[in-house]
Parts: sequence; C-alpha cells; structure tokens
Amino acid sequence: MSTQSFIWVRRAGTLALLFAVLAFVWTSGTIRAADAPSSEQEAKQQKADSSLKVVEEWIKRGMYTKAQGDLAELEQAYGSFLTDTQKQKAKELAQQIQTALAEREKIVEIRKQIDQYIAEGNYTEAKKLLLQIQASPYVNDVEKSIITADLNKVNASLSQQTPASNSAQQPAAAAVDVVEAEVKAEQPAAAEAGEAKVQEVAPILAEAVTTPVTVEVVEAPAQQPLAVQNETAATVVTAQAAPAQAVTPAQQNSYLQEVIRKQEVQRSYTRAVVADALNKADQAKAKQDFSAARTALRNAFSTLEHNRLLLGDEYGELKKKLTEKEEVVAADEKTYNEQQAKIKQEQADQITTKIRQDLDIQRAKAVSDYMERALAFEAEERYEEALGQLEQLLAVDPHNREALIKKKTLENTIRWVEQLRIKHEAEKEEMQLILETSGKSTPFSKEINYPRNWKEISKRREQLLQEQMSPADVAANKLLDQLVNLSALTPETTFEEAINILRDSVQPQLSIAVMWKDITENAFIEKTTPITLSGEGLVSVPLRVGLERVLQAVSAGGMAELGYVVQYGIVTIATVDYLPKPFINVVYDVAELLSPPADYDEYNGGIQGVGQSNN
Repeated sequence: MSTQSFIWVRRAGTLALLFAVLAFVWTSGTIRAADAPSSEQEAKQQKADSSLKVVEEWIKRGMYTKAQGDLAELEQAYGSFLTDTQKQKAKELAQQIQTALAEREKIVEIRKQIDQYIAEGNYTEAKKLLLQIQASPYVNDVEKSIITADLNKVNASLSQQTPASNSAQQPAAAAVDVVEAEVKAEQPAAAEAGEAKVQEVAPILAEAVTTPVTVEVVEAPAQQPLAVQNETAATVVTAQAAPAQAVTPAQQNSYLQEVIRKQEVQRSYTRAVVADALNKADQAKAKQDFSAARTALRNAFSTLEHNRLLLGDEYGELKKKLTEKEEVVAADEKTYNEQQAKIKQEQADQITTKIRQDLDIQRAKAVSDYMERALAFEAEERYEEALGQLEQLLAVDPHNREALIKKKTLENTIRWVEQLRIKHEAEKEEMQLILETSGKSTPFSKEINYPRNWKEISKRREQLLQEQMSPADVAANKLLDQLVNLSALTPETTFEEAINILRDSVQPQLSIAVMWKDITENAFIEKTTPITLSGEGLVSVPLRVGLERVLQAVSAGGMAELGYVVQYGIVTIATVDYLPKPFINVVYDVAELLSPPADYDEYNGGIQGVGQSNN
C-alpha cells in the first residue's frame, strides 16, 4: 500500500465523523439551553467549553489536523474570555496535538519505508516496521485493520519466499485489494461503479508479474485510461528467462495505473453527484420546493469538498456551477416568497374589504330597524320604549342626525307627559281635599260626642310610637325594666366590678359598653375608683334604676356627669357630653285642629255617619 493511499484511508470516515461531532455539539448546546448565561463573558466561556469538547472528540478519533484548526479558531475567538482552567486545558490539548502530529509524520515516513521494502521483496524488515507502527497509539482503527492485513500478506510472502513468482505477485495483489478497500471505505457508490474496472485490471496485473519476461514500456500520457495505455504502449518481449527482480518496474507501473484509475473513479463519482444535484435542484425549484433544492446542493458541496484534492482545477468549475445554482435557487425562492406575500396581502385586503362591507350593511339594517320600531312606539305613545330604541340606534351609529333630533324630541315629550300627569294628580288630590274639608266643616247644633273606645285609640297611638324603636333596642329596654337584686354592691366595690355585677344581674346578660378613655380623661374616674354606694336598699329594683344610682354615686363630686344611652341594643356608658343625643320621632294627629271634630253618637258609636244631626 502506498503512502498516498494510506493518507486517503485516514479520510475515509471524515464525513461521518463530521456529522457525529456536529450532533455532539448540537446535543451539548441543547442541554445547556435550559441554563442561559447571564452575561456575555459567561456565554463566551460556555461556548469555549463546547469547542474544547469538540477538540477532544477530534483527538479521540485521530483527526489531529482538524483538532489543531479548531483549537486555533477557539483561541483566536475566545482567548480573552477563557478562564484559567480553560487556558490550561487548551494548552494540554495543544501539546497532545503537536505530539500526535509529530508521531503521525514518523508513521508516514515508516510507511514509505515499508512500501519500499515490500517492493524490493524485503518482507522481514517490512514486518518489523509494520509491527512497530501497529503498536503506536496514534494509529486509528481503519489503519490498524490495514496494517493487520499487510502483516498477514507479509507473513504469507515470508512463508512462500522460495518461488520467485509468489514474491513478485504479492505487491500486485495487495495493490488491487487495497484499492478496492479504499474505494469502498470512502465512496461506496464509486466502489460499485469501479468494481468492473478492478476485475479487468486484476488479471492483467497478475499476468504481468507472473510471466518471466523482460518488459520495456513506453508510457502513454498519465491522464489516459489503462486500456488506452496498453494499446499505445510499445512492448518488446524476449524469450529468455529473467530473474524475479526483473519484474519490479512493471509491478510498480501497474500499481500506479491502478491508483490513477481509482482517482478517476472518484472524480467521475464527484461529477455525477454534482450533475445529479443540479438536476434535482432544477426539479425541486420547478415544484417550488426550495428546501429540497438547497439540501441537494449542500450534499453536492459536501462531496465536492471531500474530493477536493483529487479534482484539481476541475474543483473550481464544479463549485462555480453549484454556487451559481444556489444563487439562482435563492433568487427564485425570494421572488416566490415575495409573490406569495403579495398574494396573501391581497387576499387579506379583500377579506377586510368584504368584512367592512358586511358590517356597513348590517349597521345600515340595524339603524333602519331601530328607527322603524322607535316610530312605531311613538305612534302608540309608548315614549319610554321609543327612547330605548333610539339609544340602541345611537350605540350603533352615534352620529345619526335624525336619531339625535328624535331623541331630543322624545325626551322633551316624556318630561311634558310627566309634568302633565303630576298636574292632573295634584288637581285631583286638591279637589278631593276640598270635598273632604267641605264635608267636615258642616256645623252641628248638638254637643260633640267622643267614641266609647277612645282609650283603645290612645293606646294604639302609644304602641305606634314604641314600634318605631328597633327590635334590639326593645329587647335592651326590657332587660333594663326587669327587677334585680343588687345587694352585692358595697361602698368599696370598684366601678369596673359594679358594671360586671349589673351586666350579670339579668339573663341573658345585658350588653354594656364603657368608654373608659372618655371617662378617664374627662371625668377623671378610673376602673378602680370605688362607687361609694351600698346595695342594701337595692334588693328588688329595676335594673335601669340600679344603673342610674351607680352612675350618680361614682360621678358625685367629679369633673363631669356620667350617663348612658341605649342604641342598637347596646347600653353605652360615658360622660354626658360624649353620649349622642337621643331623638325620638313623635307623630301627632292635627286633624282635629284643622277641621271640626266629628260628632259621635253616644250609644251606637256614630253609626249614623258624619255630618248627620239629631232631630
């Protein structure tokens, strides 16, 4: 296996590895999205951590050149934001990369020496060097598998080193196998496309190395296919036997031709991928599927970049075609999006216009209906309902002139109707009063007789006055009117204790509220002030009387007089100036003062009626 082919094998999994690293970076970024950085420096440091992990992943996979480039970009972009730990880690990774690159260079040189030993048939030295590089930690898994295959072939050659033909055939067979492995590893599609070519070349190489002849080859141009080279080559063959070493130039020539064929297969594959991408982009663009077009072009760009070194000047032409197609797709997509946006805007404008027209129609219909109903109600003299319809109309069309005028007219009409009703009612009541007054002003010749139930009538008037109090006040007054035993009072009893005795003397307890702050500040009476009143004579007295006597005793000689008031069912005790003034509404019947009294029959209670005289 040549050194150039060995380097290509190292690139075999580059594309897959790139996708794996990108997925790793995306996953890392997604996990950290939940913990958003609070500053630009923290964001840069998190980005640096992610980049360092990517560099470590490149080193683990043996992609040291890529790791070196990413590390350089990291230091250039985030060097001023790195923490001390990140700087130390970047330094360690740089040392690992430098060591690995140096070891890789040594491996490449050793590989060249191995190829030279194999070409010379010195399998013993080749085996030693293969074992040496196989143990190196800087060789990836693909390279180790190739080295193992080479060791197996070298061991087979060593075991059959006596026949010269076998020793000469080994490199050619290895060349065919290695080329097949390289093509299948890097480009599966290209491997299938070139498999037939490999099968054609293998017999020719085998025949060339196994035939003991001397061959002089005049090579055709390097860019021509192998079949053309065989036709144009001038070959001179002699019948004499030659030693095994005489076939080495033909062997090397066939191996180089196979390498050239392999490169041509990869170039053809790249051209096919680019052409297919251009075709798919056109088809997707015709279907307005610009996402699919961009995807096809990106895949072609990826393949083109992968085979960049093999294409030479053709790389620029293919890239130019893809770039131009990408620009055309972008321009068409922009035009398409603008057209779609314009269409959507036109549709939105049409919908808005239609909605506005429908609203105008509905508004006009509602205005017409409300006005029609208002006129109908007005004709029926239902002015309140007519005014309500006009108010709903103005809610729909606030500037309707006809509705505004009609509303003002109806409001004036309603007020006039109300005034007229009040006037008629006043006139009616006035006439009724005149009639009643005239009837009661009739003079009678006999004495005035009052009804026999005049006591019941007076009692009902007093009860009417009592009914003006609230139920709570009535209940409190009933408790105050109950007879209680207050013999527990002594001259040394404090004012507070006396209040508690009065409260507990009836069942249920009397609600008493004492304004201590007012009594203390204005009457200078404390809770502990003695009442100086004996309860010996207060054995069976109304609670109201006992309360009044206690207040009089404790405030005697004080700065202010104490009193109480019943309000909302609570007996409030405070200074007289602090208490609210009790007002009682008293209603007096003055009918007897305004009109002559009625004359009742002494015996039948005035059944004969008012205004009748006894003849």
